[in-house]
This record gives sequence, structure tokens and C-alpha cells, in this order.
Amino acid sequence: MTSAAVGSTRPWLTAVALIVCLASRAAAQAGVGGAAGTLAMPPAPNDTVLLADSAAVALDTVPLVPDTTIALADAIAGAMRTSPVTAVARAGVRNARSTERVAFGEFLPSAVATGVWYHDGTPSLGDSPSSISVGGANAGTESDLLRAPLPANPTDLLQQVTPATPTTGAGLTTGPYNNAYVNVAAGIDIFTAGRRPADNAWARALSRAAHSTETEQTFLVIGSVKTAYYNVMRDEDLEDVARAQVKRAGEDLRAAQHRRAVGAATPADVLQFELNLNTARQQLLQAITNRRSDAYALGRLAGIEGPAEAQRGAPLDPTPLALSDTAVIALAVMAAPTLVAAVDSARAANAAVWAARTQYLPTVRLGGGYTAVRTVVPGSTIQPGWQVQLGTVFPLFNGFVREDQVERTQAAREVARITARDAERNARAQAEALLGGVRLAAEQIRLARVSHASAQENYRVEQSRYGVGAATVLDLAVAEESLAQAEQLLVNARYDYQLARANLETLVGRDL
Repeated sequence: MTSAAVGSTRPWLTAVALIVCLASRAAAQAGVGGAAGTLAMPPAPNDTVLLADSAAVALDTVPLVPDTTIALADAIAGAMRTSPVTAVARAGVRNARSTERVAFGEFLPSAVATGVWYHDGTPSLGDSPSSISVGGANAGTESDLLRAPLPANPTDLLQQVTPATPTTGAGLTTGPYNNAYVNVAAGIDIFTAGRRPADNAWARALSRAAHSTETEQTFLVIGSVKTAYYNVMRDEDLEDVARAQVKRAGEDLRAAQHRRAVGAATPADVLQFELNLNTARQQLLQAITNRRSDAYALGRLAGIEGPAEAQRGAPLDPTPLALSDTAVIALAVMAAPTLVAAVDSARAANAAVWAARTQYLPTVRLGGGYTAVRTVVPGSTIQPGWQVQLGTVFPLFNGFVREDQVERTQAAREVARITARDAERNARAQAEALLGGVRLAAEQIRLARVSHASAQENYRVEQSRYGVGAATVLDLAVAEESLAQAEQLLVNARYDYQLARANLETLVGRDL
């Protein structure tokens, strides 16, 4: 055969081979499609492995079955009960109240009652006229005992009137006997050089700071709950968008396969729609995964042992704020929970400096008490009757401990002062930024609606044009992708507005 003959027959051989391939592939698709007569998408070479992996993953995955559908108010109430953040804030308030109670107690007298009963030998005078035997023990001379101070520790009192072991000797008789005494004493500081007012001022400032911190943490938790709540709703809507995208991609693929079967489309058209379908499936899997993780996050915040779905209530359309922009900014720089907490902390730090400086001045204390004894022992330091004491303590030097406390409180006061000023500037800046975010999100919703309507109409037109052969596969693919993006943008714009508004309410500490 000559080269010219071979060249003339080669196009015919190529055409025959192409027809055979198309016929065999159509037969395979018809077998997969079943009796329904639909053309199924052929699996890729690695589809068997992927399907096996997907089946294994499905077996290991716990199905998402939400335990409950919860309203936003119930989710917030559950978070207030179970959140560690609010628990710590409440504990801070309790501790501050206890500190305030202790500071008030400095104005009140302290009182103590002591009672001792003991069993020992019978006391008597010994041979030496200059020594006194008390309870069988040599307690010293009578003048020394009368001048001895009354110990504050009841154990010391007991040791003074009871010996370790009974003793015997000339002129000393021992025998078992019972004795007891009761002492009631009270004392009060009559001069503290301003320490008590300083401690009370510091305790009140600390209590205000604790309450402000509790309010701040409460609104932060509310903001976290709203974020998780709206994220679950967003994921549900994005999952619906992804399912609609998969449905459209499947319809386009079946249409392209039908057109190719009748010779009106090319293999490239089918491959393009197969790619679009796989992309849509990937986005659906991502949406399902996001919904699952956010449902568990919402359940955790609401105190539920498992996932939780968000109950849909009022529509998500933008609504006007309850206050004007100027009023919102003024409220933020005056009553923002973060700012109020910082200011109260600065006041508490300033009061702590005042309280630390009072350690340089003396304290005068007045005390008194009464002692009752069952059996009076001559010469014992424990005698019945009244006692009155007046004393002062003037600290001269204690190893620079006072100086260290004053220095530390002054450093803390400087940090608190700077923090409070920065909190004020931050409140103003955040108010401006969040107001702009709310306005921007509302405008994006309007623009996203227009874009979605345009993309929907464009996809309808391109689908009709492709059906009659007036548009290419790329035209329809681009229109389908544009519609999917427009639907996602509309969903995200709605929830971005809700989150921006929730962040603004968290800043100012009230609903808007």
C-alpha cells in the first residue's frame, strides 16, 4: 500500500474508532442508569477507592441528631448558668462582698471567751515563805505573779496553773481536785490613723469593680451565644444553598449527557458539568461539616450535652436601631461595661494606695475583760475580776515591708489609670467601627438581593439558550457558578448584619 493510500484511509479509521468508543460508553451509561432510562455519571478511574473510603468514614461518623431545638433566650439563660466565665465573675462578686464585710468589721470590737477545766493536786503553802505553790508547781513570788500579764493563749493559761507532774515535799500536800475558770475579753481600735476608712473605701471600690466585671462578662457571654446561634442558622441556610447547587449541577449534567447522546453536545460539555457537580458536592460536604461543629458549639454554650439546633423566630431583615448614632457613641463612652469595669478598677487601686500608707501611723487599742474562777488559788496569775487595758502600737521599722506594699500599690494604680483611659478611647473607636459595620451589613443585604435576582435570571436565560444551542457550556457553567455565589453572599450578608448588631449591643451593654 502506498503512503498516499494510507494517508487517505487514516481519517476514516480515526472516525470509526471514535464512534466505537462513544457507543461503548453510551452502553455502559445505559446499564448503570437502569430501567428508568436515565443516563448516570460514569465513575472516574479512582472512584472505587474514593467510594470505599467514604463508606468507611460514614461508618465511623456519629450521625448529627440534635438533642433539642433551642430559642435564643433559652440558650442565653443556659449559658448564664453553666458558663465558667460567668461563674468566675459571680465568685469575684462574692469575694468582694466578703472583703467589704471584713472592712466594715474593723469598726466593731473583737470579743473572745475562754474556758478551762483541769484536774490536779491540791495546792498549799510550802516551807519557803517567799515561794508560792500553785497547783503543785512553783510559780514564783507573789509580787511577780501579780505583775505578770494575762496570756492571750488559753493553753498558756493552763500551763501556768497546772504542773506537768504532781510534786511532793516538806509542807506540800497533794491530792486530786477539780478547778475551772472562764474569761471573757473584748477590744476595739480607738485610733487607726485613717486605716479603717481607707480599707472600707478600697473594699467598696473593689465591690463596684467586681459588679462591673460581672456585667462585662455577662454581655461577652451573650455575644458568644448569639454568634454561635446565628452561625448554626447560617450553616443551615448555606447547606440548603449547596443542595440547590448540587441539584442544578445534576440537572445540567443530565441535560448535557442527553444532548451528547443525540449528537448535539461534545464530550467536553459533559466533563465540564461533571466538574461542576463534584465542586457542588464538595461545598455541600463543607456546609454539613460546619453545621455539625457549630451545633455542638451551641449546645456546649447552652449547657446541653450534645448538639443543638437554633429555633427560627423573627425575620432577619435589618431594622432601625433604638438609639441614634450619636446616642450610641455617648452611651459607649459613658456606660460601656468594659469601660466601667476599668474605671472602677482604677478607683480600687487608688484606694489601695491610701490604705497602704496608713501603716506608717500608730494604732491605739482599748481592751477589757472579766475572769471567773471556781476555786481561787492564792498567788496564781489567774484571779477573778475585771481587767482594762489601753495600749498603742507604733511601727518603726519592719524590713521595708511597708515600703514594698506602697510601691506595689502605686505601680498598680498607674497601670489601672492608664488602662481606664485607654478603655475610654477604645470604647469610642469600637462604637464608631461597629456602627459602620452595622450600616455596611445592611447595605450589603440590599446589594446581595439585587445580585441574587440578576444571577437567577441570568442562569435561567443561559439555560434556555444552551438548550437550543445558542450558548456554550462555559456560558451556562459561569451562570450557574454566579448564581451559587449570589445565594451564598445573600445568606452571609443577612447573618453578618445580625452579628454586627450583636457586637454593638455587647459593647454598649444593652439591647438596641
